[in-house]
Amino acid sequence: MEQKYIIHIIGVTVQDPNSHVTKTSGSGTYKYGTQVTISADAFANGHQFSKWSDGNTSAERRVTVTDNATYTAETKVIPYMISYNLNGGVVLGSKKDRQ
Repeated sequence: MEQKYIIHIIGVTVQDPNSHVTKTSGSGTYKYGTQVTISADAFANGHQFSKWSDGNTSAERRVTVTDNATYTAETKVIPYMISYNLNGGVVLGSKKDRQ
């Protein structure tokens, strides 16, 4: 009896459309059922990882390839507060205030 096997080759894309993630890994072409580690590894100054487009909040995670997929890394601005005493007066501001 002849057996036939079908090998599915599927693409996985890891991206950040806002260019706040400066390094990602995991994009490629894989066989169906392969477990792949995807990650958002480095970020633009003042940004940090927030979540993936599917809501997962781990910057590095494993996905099982079952179909073509695109995972978009989303970032958020790192808030900080600046306080400066100017001749007895106080000036307050934060990066968040300037957005």
